[in-house]
Amino acid sequence: MNTRLVIIALLAPILFSCKQKPTEKKAIIKKSDTLKSVLNNVILSKFTSSEDTIPKITIPMGTIQVTTNDIIDSSLKVSILAPGEYNSEEAIQVTNRRNWKGVFKINGQYYIKKTGIQILKIRSQTDKDDEKTGLIVKTINKDSCEILMSGADVKEGPVRTVLLKSQLFPGQKQEFNYNGVMYTFYATGFKKDRQISNYKLFLMANVKGHNFNQLLFTILDYGDYTERESEENLTLEFAGDMDGDGIPDFIIIPSTQFWSDATLYLSKQAGNKAIVKPVGKYEGVD
Repeated sequence: MNTRLVIIALLAPILFSCKQKPTEKKAIIKKSDTLKSVLNNVILSKFTSSEDTIPKITIPMGTIQVTTNDIIDSSLKVSILAPGEYNSEEAIQVTNRRNWKGVFKINGQYYIKKTGIQILKIRSQTDKDDEKTGLIVKTINKDSCEILMSGADVKEGPVRTVLLKSQLFPGQKQEFNYNGVMYTFYATGFKKDRQISNYKLFLMANVKGHNFNQLLFTILDYGDYTERESEENLTLEFAGDMDGDGIPDFIIIPSTQFWSDATLYLSKQAGNKAIVKPVGKYEGVD
């Protein structure tokens, strides 16, 4: 047989496949697969010469990939506030709301209850001489307050919480059982010369009739993970059912030594499209 004909016959399928239009990637995982292959659908960008750090997790068949990050639906009109000190620019936002519910803690137990707040003038970090442009926010309830919420659909009463690791670095995971359902937090990212880039925090669970793999938070430039005091942190601050549907809700706080920004995730507001939905956040200066 002519050698040229053989080569053409072998190359024809390859050339034909290269001309095909790329098919759109589906949100539903069609078969059981490793996490590394699935992440091709959700990683925003690749960093060359970096170590791809992914925990050993298998995505079950039929899993629905959801990407919410910490983007807030402004139509929800939810305000989040932490007791503490605020600078003058932040103080204007603090006084706009009056109906607050707090997540309080006493003797190791958490509960949600309506509360009033006290707003007192103090010296701000930027004040000069005798100026007092800052505020300190205190709750009427004297128990320790984790967070204040206004406009959030949460239930008053005891909250069963889960004790979680405060931080997960790329390659780490954490599983916990809540009302008979297994939940898995895990983190991915790229590490090079002690630097973490493209950090992602995921939550996976089988709830609401579906198995979800949900991207909760992305930090493109996480920083030096060996010097935590000067770089950005992402803290799992609170986990417990606040809206009364039997599924845990979360407070996640990214922060540096200069600022913090807590995001409240509620499960009921997500409907059947995700595990949880970010409904409100606050920003504060440390």
